[in-house]
Amino acid sequence: MSSDPTVGGLGALAEMAARNWEASDGTFRFNVQEVFAGNEFAIAVSNNTANARGRSLDIRMAIQFRISDGQIVEVWESPDDIDAFYDFWCP
Repeated sequence: MSSDPTVGGLGALAEMAARNWEASDGTFRFNVQEVFAGNEFAIAVSNNTANARGRSLDIRMAIQFRISDGQIVEVWESPDDIDAFYDFWCP
């Protein structure tokens, strides 16, 4: 995601979610378990699952957001199992 606030924000997150949905043949799910937020940063912890192309995904993910002027300007994903993450998303 770009650090330019005119490019990022919720629209960019919606685009990312749509790409995940398509890449997982419509099976991608994320169950948000915890949210932590402050003035400049927020973190969502979720359990992510999907099944597609003979592969399955079931991992916990921390997604960190940097916020500036009320806009999401950067996003970082931190899966608990990087190998499972790459095996599913990077064929």
